[in-house]
Amino acid sequence: MPIYVNSIAGTLRRMLESLGLAYDAADFDTTAWAFAEADLPGIVAFHQCAIATTTLSAAEDILAGSGAILAAGRGGKLRLADPLATDAPQFDLPAACVLSCEPLPLPASLRPLPRAIAVRWRRNHAPLSNMAGSVAAADRQRLSQEGSFARAESSLITSRVAQQREISFPAAYWTEAEALARAEKWRALLEAGPRMVLAANYVAEDGGEAIYRSMEFPLTTSVATVQRIMKAELERNRRQREVAFPANLSALRLRPWDSVTLALDRLGPFPARVTGWRLAPDGGVDLTLAEEDPAIWDWDPAVDERATGDSPSVVLPNPGVIAAPATISVETPSGIAFTALSLSWAAVGSAYLSGYELEFRPASVAAWQGYGGALSATAASIATSEPTAFRLRAVARSGAVSGWQEAAIPGGVTALAALGIAGGVRLSGILPPEVVRLQVFEASSADLSQAVKLASEPTALPWCPASAPMGPNWRFE
Repeated sequence: MPIYVNSIAGTLRRMLESLGLAYDAADFDTTAWAFAEADLPGIVAFHQCAIATTTLSAAEDILAGSGAILAAGRGGKLRLADPLATDAPQFDLPAACVLSCEPLPLPASLRPLPRAIAVRWRRNHAPLSNMAGSVAAADRQRLSQEGSFARAESSLITSRVAQQREISFPAAYWTEAEALARAEKWRALLEAGPRMVLAANYVAEDGGEAIYRSMEFPLTTSVATVQRIMKAELERNRRQREVAFPANLSALRLRPWDSVTLALDRLGPFPARVTGWRLAPDGGVDLTLAEEDPAIWDWDPAVDERATGDSPSVVLPNPGVIAAPATISVETPSGIAFTALSLSWAAVGSAYLSGYELEFRPASVAAWQGYGGALSATAASIATSEPTAFRLRAVARSGAVSGWQEAAIPGGVTALAALGIAGGVRLSGILPPEVVRLQVFEASSADLSQAVKLASEPTALPWCPASAPMGPNWRFE
């Protein structure tokens, strides 16, 4: 009497044993398939009616929704693994076995990250009411249905990316609840996933900018292993010194990948690894030494390892979004007349920055005038002889621009009055809210071109200039 299977692992194994190459029990890794049976829940209801298909196509449909990996192990036996499993790792990768870590970009299908993950359920597999007789019209209609999608949407990813999109998996789940549970696992992976190695000390060394790199580990099912490899890659990236070292014949005892300590006058001693070795034409040995450090491979599970659910959500920089300069400072002229105004602004700390776009507007002009659209510096000097407003924005390499940061023309003092008092003058008036200090000029006549700026700059009114003599021709402006 046949035993019917309906799980993902069970259905895949029955198909591989019965169809196509017809594998036998000796071709399967028993341990891996036992893990997969527990890691990949969900009833598979797979039926394609009279539509022609192959074992490979049918297996790919089942694998697609769950994201399971079906591959041959080192011994040639078939293994089934769930990359989204969060249980204890099935194996450990010691540091001695890691020769090099090479980061890989995210696959094109995940760039940018999708905001919603849809997993299909009940696709072309409604049960027949009469297996022996003719198929009723209603049953034929159900068999031709494309099924429905269970969707898990991520508000976190929606806030990260400019291009909103969805990724869909065909799948072969029978119930919506099981398809939705798998979609939610995909969402959790994309939201937190393996991108969880963030070193605050290195962010501080880089001036507060968090520089991210996404990596892909298609053959690793352990979250802990992924974190350990990513930490090693992060530490290696912080140690990039490489030295071409001409040595004498004593270096013949060294072999590639040996560890040495390099001490030069201009560089403090640091551990290095032999990455290049060749005999020199003059009889010596030319070595290539790359910086090495035990900290690259250090790993303390109690400190460094995090459960996936405990990992902070990392907001990746969006090349389509760039911040505006935080501040603009305009140089205040010290004379009545001037021919130019200098300004500077805070640099935008972004790896996607292309430059800055600067515009200015003199008081007598209604429209903004362009000064430069690809400024790389953080300062400029504008030729103008009247009060002038400025505005600035950052431009990303993608062409995206930030909002404007504006330095407006400050308003003038209203109700200004000068009152003669014993031994001097008292100035009074109303300051605009944006004014932080005043410049006061004095002249011995009504000719402002002869006015001289007082050294003191009041921050409030009323105000009395120090040692301001009173005379019939003194004038304050």
